[in-house]
Amino acid sequence: MSEITKHVIAETFIKLIEEKPLTEITVQEIANACQISRQAFYYHFEDIYDLIEWYLTLEAQKLLEGGRSYQTWQRGFLNLFEWAKQNRAIVNHLYNSINREQLERFLYQMAFDLVMPVVQEKQGKSKISTENLIFIVDFYKFAFVGLLQDWIGHGMKKDPNDLVDQLSVVIQGSIPYAIDRLSEH
Repeated sequence: MSEITKHVIAETFIKLIEEKPLTEITVQEIANACQISRQAFYYHFEDIYDLIEWYLTLEAQKLLEGGRSYQTWQRGFLNLFEWAKQNRAIVNHLYNSINREQLERFLYQMAFDLVMPVVQEKQGKSKISTENLIFIVDFYKFAFVGLLQDWIGHGMKKDPNDLVDQLSVVIQGSIPYAIDRLSEH
């Protein structure tokens, strides 16, 4: 029952954020819309930002399915673009809020979780250090999130398929090359 209540609270919050800015939504308003007490809300979440964190983590798990290999990373990244577009209200409110870092943490974690298996797959039997492996993952993570943030900041106008295609051309062969080069250090 607890998980069901958490989902109801999250769905209610998403409906509210589509109507008004994050800063105008209160715990009492969410509780009233769910027909629960404020105390029931606080039983499940510390505050609205804890609710957002839980919701984003749940969404991340769904988005990463099937997109964590060298052959399928494009699908995972495209899923992230499509999710942002479908959840434009929450993304824009978080992007433009004082708690923008919550969205950034979500995006960085998503990108890391997407890129790490790809880099590990291409690592093969290479003798690259863990430090250099993490460096490669972080490099692509920051590039992906930077591209995504730029896209969000410019109103999500460009077609995500075109962006992922361009990204694919730029990245083609660069991960194995980086692994080979950093294995020498």
